[in-house]
Amino acid sequence: MSEPASKLKKYKKRSQAAEVWRRFRRNKAAILGLIIFSCILLVSIFADVLVDYETKVKEQNFMNRMAPPSWEHPFGTDEFGRDILGRVIHGSRLSLAVGLGSVVISLLIGGALGAIAGFYGGRLDNLIMRMVDIFMAIPSTIMAITIMAALGASTFNLMLAIGISFIPTYARIMRSSVIGLRNTEFVEAAKAIGAKNSTIILTEILPNCLAPILVQVTMSFAFGVLNVSTLSFIGLGISPPTPEWGNMLSTAREYLRDAPHMCFFPGMAIVLTILSLNLLGDGLRDALDPKLKQ
Repeated sequence: MSEPASKLKKYKKRSQAAEVWRRFRRNKAAILGLIIFSCILLVSIFADVLVDYETKVKEQNFMNRMAPPSWEHPFGTDEFGRDILGRVIHGSRLSLAVGLGSVVISLLIGGALGAIAGFYGGRLDNLIMRMVDIFMAIPSTIMAITIMAALGASTFNLMLAIGISFIPTYARIMRSSVIGLRNTEFVEAAKAIGAKNSTIILTEILPNCLAPILVQVTMSFAFGVLNVSTLSFIGLGISPPTPEWGNMLSTAREYLRDAPHMCFFPGMAIVLTILSLNLLGDGLRDALDPKLKQ
């Protein structure tokens, strides 16, 4: 590729990214979601800096159990006198990490299956998609519960269980995107110069499938966080005393009448995280949709 052509290609990529960002920032709800999620992400990354784990999260103080919110404990304390704010902050690490891990697993496996099925078609497409249909017939939460019950409770098994339950969604989205691109001129040109099928998929087709995949990633991330909390709530996820929003809610439900703050703050952490990701996903969908360019 000549130098002018290379510069033109880089300029077009920059201009497209700038246009997407311009449309995205016009959506106030999406910007709000981005701000909220960025704050939650930063809090989880710097949890050790913000709150000491040993003294605020792990240490028990029965003289101060179920204390209401105060200056010393802004979110109050739990049934063991532990600081709820510190536990919510450190619990964000596990909820977000498992949610992200599950998205990566489902994206890699489901995306690969969908790309292969959409590109090659025929019997291979039929075989892969019928297997995907079988998985889609099972609700994702029920599938995750079944996998966790079979494999046992651990952080990796939790990621794997939630990730497997999302594979059919990514497979179908990737397949539909690849089918729409496999007969385009740039793909035919790559075939004409002798490029391998794997190279065509990775360098020509997948970059043009990013828009729907990015939107689905944000949505799956939200559902992943919700499923982590759900499984922990019923005792199949992260077990106490390790702080996690779901198991905090599970423990606090016994004290709902006497200490409602024990349920309120972990619940609000879940609500804000999922709401911010949904707002972010809606904003990305509108910004990346070619039909909305005008």
